[in-house]
Amino acid sequence: MHKPVLLKETMDSLAVKPGGVYIDGTLGRAGHAREILARAGTGARLVGIDRDTLALTESAERLERIPGVSLTLVHGCHGNIAKIVRDEGIGAVDGILLDLGV
Repeated sequence: MHKPVLLKETMDSLAVKPGGVYIDGTLGRAGHAREILARAGTGARLVGIDRDTLALTESAERLERIPGVSLTLVHGCHGNIAKIVRDEGIGAVDGILLDLGV
């Protein structure tokens, strides 16, 4: 089981709001994304971006069980967030997470 680093601190800083629109630009194994959607709840939207196709596949399985949310997973790089958001028809987001490590 994947355990995201600094989950509570990250979520507190992101200040997730109900029904919000979020981008996880380094989706990985979806630990942070899962918590974002759990906190945002019904009506939330998340776009998850990752270069690793295996990570996207595993994340899809983990996140598909969350009811009432809109999920889009994109094979790509967080450096292209602006284009990805435009392509998805999103005008504004409530938060962006990049877990860049050390």
